Amino acid sequence: GRVLGKKAGLAVMTLDILKVTLAVFLVSLFTRLTGQPLDGLSAELQAEIQSQRQLVMIIAGFAAAMGHCFPLFARFKGGKAVATMYGFLFGMAVCTSYNILIFILPLIFFLVVLYIWKIIALASMLSGVFITVYAYFVVGSVEMAAALLVFTILMIVRHRKNIERMIKKEENKISWM
Repeated sequence: GRVLGKKAGLAVMTLDILKVTLAVFLVSLFTRLTGQPLDGLSAELQAEIQSQRQLVMIIAGFAAAMGHCFPLFARFKGGKAVATMYGFLFGMAVCTSYNILIFILPLIFFLVVLYIWKIIALASMLSGVFITVYAYFVVGSVEMAAALLVFTILMIVRHRKNIERMIKKEENKISWM
């Protein structure tokens, strides 16, 4: 958005979110179409099959996001994993048994941090930490928390220049909120 303007930035962010959501959705659709019907199976077996489907969706969403962050055509220099993390969360909320709160809560957390400190990089990194802790302790998904932990570490590493500027109190702050 900084180079091409707000409209282009919003369009790019939306596409970054949607490409990961699409990966999760397509795997969700494929596992439903090719998987065995759950009718007539024990509740335990149904739960295990659902768990395996969710794991495959986590892997697909994570892989799509890593492809965004390390694109081959750009010599592995891609995004900072923020929009793709939100695409991953939205896809998991829509396509699995995870509650929509897995997407909404970190977004609210992001906006609150942004409102208080006015620094997008800080809000991005802290929302990643928040949702990782939430996924592990509240949702209870080790797999989801592990994927989000990698997202968060990647976000922090990718924002190292921003962190340096924050330490020096030179990081740009937004003025529109």
